[in-house]
Amino acid sequence: MASVNIAGSLWSSLFLDQTTCPCDQEGFLVGEVATHYTSMTTDTQEKHKKEETHINVYSYFPCAGLGSFYNNKGHVNQVHLLSMLKENYKNIIGWYKFRRMTPMDISMRERSVHQSLLNCLHGVSEQTFIFGLFTQFPNGCATTHTMDYLFSVSNDNNFVPVPVNVINLGNTENSDYKLSSNSVINTSSGIYSKVLDSFRDQFFDGKGQLHSVNAIQEMNVSMQSKLLSLRQNVEISENNLQSLFTEVKELRLKAEEKRKARQALQKEKNGVCFQL
Repeated sequence: MASVNIAGSLWSSLFLDQTTCPCDQEGFLVGEVATHYTSMTTDTQEKHKKEETHINVYSYFPCAGLGSFYNNKGHVNQVHLLSMLKENYKNIIGWYKFRRMTPMDISMRERSVHQSLLNCLHGVSEQTFIFGLFTQFPNGCATTHTMDYLFSVSNDNNFVPVPVNVINLGNTENSDYKLSSNSVINTSSGIYSKVLDSFRDQFFDGKGQLHSVNAIQEMNVSMQSKLLSLRQNVEISENNLQSLFTEVKELRLKAEEKRKARQALQKEKNGVCFQL
């Protein structure tokens, strides 16, 4: 099942923009959809493939007012929609609506708008195009407010809830390995990309490779050649040591044989003297 990832700063900004708006609000969610495949092998050599789909929200685009891109029946005006979104239409991953003190039920008009958006926006998938519904309830004294939300995707005209992960509000003590990135920063455009591009010449060469990587690779080649030379020297030394050990062993055997021969000769001499 797909999950929605959003940064805490963007999450709070969206809530603040909705609550400070004098009327209800609707708009579009900008981001990208990323699918990760994980292959796991058990002790019995059984392979299991796991597919994870992340809907990463980078920013949002509030509309000027309610019904600014559709009519009373929920039919979207595609020409007006594209002129309003401009370049953002390429990265639209869903839309949202904020209405105060209303139940978290998707109305027939919202269903119609969602289906009409699926038909107008090319390249979006029904399984990953999300609809976010927000509402707000004040307490009796209106001193505190309760915010409620629901993200869902359509499946054969039925809306299925999807989980929401606020990235920087998770458990920071989790030490498990991260098999995939849940980044909610758009690295291909925006201020982040401009900052990276300003330093690109300092880190990358003309072929687009990192200078430090090339230096590390050259150092690795040099280290490998040195290690190979040392291995050969050690191998020669080991062979020489083995030859010397064998030679010493043979000399000890010869010395032992000569010692035994001298002892036998000495015994024979002592025996002759005794007989005389």
